[in-house]
Amino acid sequence: MLVNDYYSQENHGPYELYDLGDFQLESGGTIRNCQLAYTTFGQLNPNKDNAILMTTWYSGTSKIMEQAYVGPGRAIDPDKYFVIIINQIGNGLSTSPHNTPAPFGMAAFPHVRIGDDVRAQHQLLTEKFGLDSLALVVGGSMGAQQTWE
Repeated sequence: MLVNDYYSQENHGPYELYDLGDFQLESGGTIRNCQLAYTTFGQLNPNKDNAILMTTWYSGTSKIMEQAYVGPGRAIDPDKYFVIIINQIGNGLSTSPHNTPAPFGMAAFPHVRIGDDVRAQHQLLTEKFGLDSLALVVGGSMGAQQTWE
């Protein structure tokens, strides 16, 4: 396991970690103690119908999405919406090859598919926030592919 300060709270925070447990992959592998890093902005309304999911791309982080799109009067306005940005598995903040202990890290890290990311996000959204629908799902590059899954 390597410590990479680039993916620290100081550089990409604040973010929280959600424990998925031992996460089964479509390929048949398992990521033990899998965690998703995420951040939120705004407030979830009582009807839970103002939630927007923003998905990251390969090596993209929630901080980059926040800086580009989230803010009062911007494309994704947290004064109107409850914004959830989830960092995909392997992007550096969530469970990734560099932060997974041996013997499962680095080159031994299992292959993760887009469907795995989407199932992990669904688990977080339903179990953590009690959501059964979203007002919008948006992402760029590999994050956009996740919106179609």
